[in-house]
Amino acid sequence: MKKRIVAMLMVAAFVLSTTACAKDTNANSEENVAAEASVEASEEVKEAVEEASEEASSDSSDESSEEASEGKDTADSLDDIAPDKVYKNEEFGIAVVIDDDMKFLSEDFPREIGDSFGANADTPMVEAFSLYNCVIETEAESDNGQKSVEVEVADLSKSMTYPESAFVELSAIPRKIQLEKDFDEIETETEEKKIMGETHSINIFTVKKDGRTVYMSQFYLIKDGRLLTVSVFSPDKDSAYKIFDNLRKLN
Repeated sequence: MKKRIVAMLMVAAFVLSTTACAKDTNANSEENVAAEASVEASEEVKEAVEEASEEASSDSSDESSEEASEGKDTADSLDDIAPDKVYKNEEFGIAVVIDDDMKFLSEDFPREIGDSFGANADTPMVEAFSLYNCVIETEAESDNGQKSVEVEVADLSKSMTYPESAFVELSAIPRKIQLEKDFDEIETETEEKKIMGETHSINIFTVKKDGRTVYMSQFYLIKDGRLLTVSVFSPDKDSAYKIFDNLRKLN
C-alpha cells in the first residue's frame, strides 16, 4: 500500500510538471487542466491514504486478535485434552501437557526430596542458588522409557536476589557440578525460547555416559520467592521443545 501511495504522488507530480511545461502553448487552458489534474491527483492520493489507513487498522485489529488468541492458552484450550495428559499447578498458573506416548506415574505426589544446591553453605555465592523444601509435584514418562518429565517446586534462598534470566545462567554451574559426580561428560548451554507467549531462558545439559547421550532441558518460573522447574529428559532436544511448546497458562 505504501508503494501505491508513492506511485500516486509521483503521478501527481508528473501531471503538474507536464502542465507547467505546456504553459507557453496555451496558458489559460493549461492552467485549468493543471488545476483539474491537481484536484484529481489530490483526490486519488487522499483515497489511497484513506485505504492504507483502513488496511493498517484492519491489520492491527487482526494482529491484536492473534495476540489475544496466542495469549489465551487457558483452561478453555485444555478442554479438548484428555485429563490424564495434563498436570495443573494453580500456584504458578501453569499446565503441563505431556505427549500422547507418555503417562503420569501413579506414585503418591507431591513427594519431598529435601534441600539442594549447597543449602546452608558457608559460601554466599553457592548459598544464593540453594533450593529449600524441594518437592516433586509430578512425573511422567514415555512407554519406551526414553523420555520423561518432572515438575518440581522449591523455596528459593533468601540470598537469591537475581532476576530470572541471571538465575538460569548462573544456576547451570552448580547443576553441572552435581551431574559430573554421576556422568562421564557434561555440556551445558542456555537458550532463549518463547514459551507461553513470553521469552524465557532454558538450560540444556548434554549428558554422556557409556556411549549414550541424553538431554536434560529445564524451564524455570520464579514467583514470590518460589521456583517451579519443568525438567525434560530425552534423547533429543526436539522432544523437550515439544513439551515446552505445550505449556499453557491457566489464567
